[in-house]
Amino acid sequence: MLDPYVATIEAWLAAEPHLTAVAIIDRLRRCTPDAFGDRQLRTLQRFVKSWRARTAKLLIDGAEAVINIDAPASVPAGTEAGRTHQTPMPRLGNIAP
Repeated sequence: MLDPYVATIEAWLAAEPHLTAVAIIDRLRRCTPDAFGDRQLRTLQRFVKSWRARTAKLLIDGAEAVINIDAPASVPAGTEAGRTHQTPMPRLGNIAP
């Protein structure tokens, strides 16, 4: 049912990620009033949930890739022979409240 509209819905979500399934179905109803009813709302809700999960995973994977580029390949940052290196907090001196 959604197949012909997937690209359009994804474009709307990319431009406005906060859109709800109800707002999207309202837009779709304006485009094709006879094609979308209340029964399609649940399908659209699952689609939006799935799209958001995929998008979040891509963002997280992209961030991890950037972090991994900056860290040395042989020893992870902050470790030495499997032990975590703790850097002491710098002293700030006397700070009056």
